[in-house]
Amino acid sequence: MPRDEQLNRLRVTNQQRDNAVATLREAVADGRLGFDEFDGRVNTAMGARTRGDIVDVLEDLVEPDRLDAVITDETVLGEGPGFSWDNPLVLGEEKQTRTQLGQWRVPPFLEVHASAMATVRLDFTRAITVSPVIDLVVVGGSNVATVLIVVPEGWGVSTQDLRVSGQSYSTSKVRTRPTGGHPRILVSGTTSGTVTVRHPSWWDEYKQRKHLEQNPSSPPAVTAG
Repeated sequence: MPRDEQLNRLRVTNQQRDNAVATLREAVADGRLGFDEFDGRVNTAMGARTRGDIVDVLEDLVEPDRLDAVITDETVLGEGPGFSWDNPLVLGEEKQTRTQLGQWRVPPFLEVHASAMATVRLDFTRAITVSPVIDLVVVGGSNVATVLIVVPEGWGVSTQDLRVSGQSYSTSKVRTRPTGGHPRILVSGTTSGTVTVRHPSWWDEYKQRKHLEQNPSSPPAVTAG
């Protein structure tokens, strides 16, 4: 049996599946893969049993001499919620205003629950990122729910896969593609609330300063109000 065929029959680990998903996300971020095709390939990658299954979804995205390194890389970005496709970090589950700011560590997978009469405010201006691409899925919300995403200059935010319904709307004053090696956020999901993406205002900067003054060495902040 040829060596490549033997390798492709080897069983893969959860980390190798996550590596495949990370590669697919990067392909979406740089325009090589559309969202519809991305969804199908992610399902295949997450259900992969052998190395050959992963090769099938990556072989037209990764150069042959790099493919083996991508599949076998066992580097772990982190553990816990937000570090795997099927276990995102969930924010805003409670029916109240939720604010995330300060030097919070941003995992690759976020899920925002926009409850009725609530605002979820995510400020990334001082955030610490571990991945060049961040998946942010918006779930639910009524027409009075609000999701605000604040990012620094140079970041990119794509909302083209976000579906809004009813009288809701989505606005963005941020470039879809990042510059200077900064991260890119891919916003998707469905909401009947309002989603706004922008760079920080003077008020955002003031709140960041106040938070850092009050919490000079604190862990990432999740606050109410």
